[in-house]
Amino acid sequence: MKTSRYSQIAADKPNSYNLETNVKDYPGYSSITDKISVMYEEDGASEIALEPQNFNVKNQIEYVDFTLNDTTNKYWTYKGLNFVSLKHLLSVCIDTAIAGGVQLQSVRRNFDLKDIWGFTTTDDTENPVIVGRSLSLQAMSYTLSHSFPNIKLVSRKHNGYKIDPYEKGLQVINPPDDILVPLKNILIWIDPLDAEYEYKNNFLEYVTTMVCVAVEGKPIIGVIHQPFENFTKWGWVGKGISNYSYPVASEPSDASRPFAVVIDAAKKTFMKMKVRPVIGRHFHMIAANGAGYKSIQLTEGKADTYLHMHNIKKWKMCAGNALINALNGKMITTTRKIVDYGDPSDVTNSEGIIAALLKENIFFPQNFDVLDDSTNNRHA
Repeated sequence: MKTSRYSQIAADKPNSYNLETNVKDYPGYSSITDKISVMYEEDGASEIALEPQNFNVKNQIEYVDFTLNDTTNKYWTYKGLNFVSLKHLLSVCIDTAIAGGVQLQSVRRNFDLKDIWGFTTTDDTENPVIVGRSLSLQAMSYTLSHSFPNIKLVSRKHNGYKIDPYEKGLQVINPPDDILVPLKNILIWIDPLDAEYEYKNNFLEYVTTMVCVAVEGKPIIGVIHQPFENFTKWGWVGKGISNYSYPVASEPSDASRPFAVVIDAAKKTFMKMKVRPVIGRHFHMIAANGAGYKSIQLTEGKADTYLHMHNIKKWKMCAGNALINALNGKMITTTRKIVDYGDPSDVTNSEGIIAALLKENIFFPQNFDVLDDSTNNRHA
């Protein structure tokens, strides 16, 4: 497992995040109630109902716990207000993605130690995916609800947990270049753990947490965080995109390389059959897993087109969609439709994805049939 170091990534904030020294800078979860407006999609997976007391590993190996620092003025609260500052929301979304990533790091590290030293966990914490996903979503939900108690969040099933929003209101300051949006028009999409199979099996480069702000159904702000690669990428449509150095690939982008398409690793052979007749020339196929990871490959210039061949949850699309839009690119379905993110009950896109930064790189495979998500649910 690679060692992670937090670099400066938040917009307009000098904070440098370090897992060991600054973990308490994040707002925390301390109680579980039913007050926050969070919508969770029920999936068919059989999951053990976890209890907070089971999140600790025996032999004094403990998961990161978030504690609220009441002295900070970093987090404003929009309780009772009808408008939201998008600049402030972007800042909180960045913190939200990192907060989930800290939990994923802690859980993965604890399970690695358990395997190396032969430690045992409590009965309900044998699966790092369930524990990591649950703790990540809990931390992410609380971080957002701390500043935006009444904002609507959409994510996958959260084992029934709901977080008590932060009640302490602080003065709201609107920067002159800010944009205020009615609260009712905003929907937040959260993915607390993308690339679950890779997370479980320590292919950690592909693991991401994602946060997306949709305004009237359109993806406006997107944040993708790679917790095990010390990298966060964010974009705000019409405002700009982060420019932090991408650490995963050591070599720079090569303008002379062949046309590159990033696709699911499990469908590489099938995709070649579909794509080759359309492109009609030599191209490079990048096989990878994780929707967030593949969106980063596109936005970092490592790929020219991102093609997805099966059903996908919208919380796995939205952040990447916003990033691509912020770069004047395009993400649409294989039936040439723009995806709407305004309905919290409509969480699945069943028409695949094709995305590119240049219009000429948008193409549609011959005889395209979207595969059912249940055939290989882990490959996003």
